[in-house]
Amino acid sequence: MEAIVNWLWQGMALTAVSTLVLHRSPRLSATTRYLVWWVTLVLVLALPLAPRFDWLIEPAVVPSGVSPLTPVPLPDLPAWPLTAAFVCWIGWIAGSLTRVTMSVVALIAARRRVSPFPPEREAALTHWAAVRSHGRPARLALCDRIPAAAVFGLGPAIIAVSPTICARLTDDELDQVILHEWAHVQRRDDFSRLGQIGVRIVAGLHPAVWWIGRRLEIERETACDDFAVNVTGAARRLARCLTKLAEVPPPPMAAPLAPGLASSQLATRVRRLLDPDRNTSTARARGVLGPIAAALVALAASLSQVEIVAAASPLAAVQQRSTTADPVAASAARADDGRPSGVPASTESAPNAGQSSSSADAPPETVNHASAETTPRAGDVREPIAAGDISALDRSEWALPRLAMPAPSAPETTPAVSEPSIPNDAQAPWDAAADAGIAIGRGSQKAGTAAAEAGVTIGHSSTKAAVATAGFFSRLGRKVGGGF
Repeated sequence: MEAIVNWLWQGMALTAVSTLVLHRSPRLSATTRYLVWWVTLVLVLALPLAPRFDWLIEPAVVPSGVSPLTPVPLPDLPAWPLTAAFVCWIGWIAGSLTRVTMSVVALIAARRRVSPFPPEREAALTHWAAVRSHGRPARLALCDRIPAAAVFGLGPAIIAVSPTICARLTDDELDQVILHEWAHVQRRDDFSRLGQIGVRIVAGLHPAVWWIGRRLEIERETACDDFAVNVTGAARRLARCLTKLAEVPPPPMAAPLAPGLASSQLATRVRRLLDPDRNTSTARARGVLGPIAAALVALAASLSQVEIVAAASPLAAVQQRSTTADPVAASAARADDGRPSGVPASTESAPNAGQSSSSADAPPETVNHASAETTPRAGDVREPIAAGDISALDRSEWALPRLAMPAPSAPETTPAVSEPSIPNDAQAPWDAAADAGIAIGRGSQKAGTAAAEAGVTIGHSSTKAAVATAGFFSRLGRKVGGGF
């Protein structure tokens, strides 16, 4: 999910930069702008694959004093939104494939239903007669399944014209329309349009892909208009021809795959034709296209290394669940060296170790004997614990001892050391240990009582057995003595 979100914002950012660059470059021709948009589309599609080749990209150096961008962790989403999004995407692909299949079938049917173009009308088209023998070959035909004029490509090119348009336009206007369609043939827009449709099928839900597709349509038609204007030299006549075509009601479109004259944005095209300062060149400005393409590639590589969202860390989720379930264990897990948080390094050892250390460093007369008597030593069995009732023990008897610091021998040179304080968070493990010790003591007392009772019983049985054995041997001795 995080890859899709990052791809969305990266693609829109790259498209926004391309739009700004082309908006600030009004002198670029439509042919160059068309190629820039194709470069942008390819880079948008390649953005998800860019992290696989990050070893080719030098990592960005973050300036000192500037903190790097930290991705926002995405929350764990339930399964149904992702499933619904996947189903919508599959539905979009299925619907688009269905429309493309129907368009291909309609294009094949339209190619079979074309009729020959009137020879006398074709002979009156002077500009068409001058260019038809150059470049990719094409022939004229009539077809009543198209709105005005279109190119039936994906094979031998056919320039199809509607019979209604032939009857309404003059020879000069029809000549310009056919020149526009011949420009589509020479640019091989039938194949590029098919590739654009394939991209829209797979990634058409991306806003950047949708926007680039619209710009490609406008620049493609404008570039073909520029070609017709360069041949005829009459931009205003072509603009009037376009306005006349807009008045014709379109019939049912039978072949949407075929690029045509009235296929997109007539108002924008007319406005561009009437702009006297616009660049109408049909040549590829490689001196401008190369630097723009290189800058877009560098920008795409930089954007691919920036992620604003990331998947939530599984370790963080586990620690959060453990914090909610066991606050004591979570406080211990937050420490770097295994100690509970809040316990200083000087008190991480046992109380005996702290007392022995203070006794060893201080002079004998400064040792706190009360503290030494309070601290139990190894092998020392205290009478109140051994002979007293376990149930009478209280947690207060297991309170942590205070560490007695030795009196400084030279007050003017030795700084006073304050008595360490033990925070409340450190008392919790000792309380648990005291409770466990009391429970173990109670169990040991019960076990000792049961063992004593069993020993008394065994002792009574042994006494009876010894008396019976002594009586048996006494009677046996009397009988043996009486026999003599």
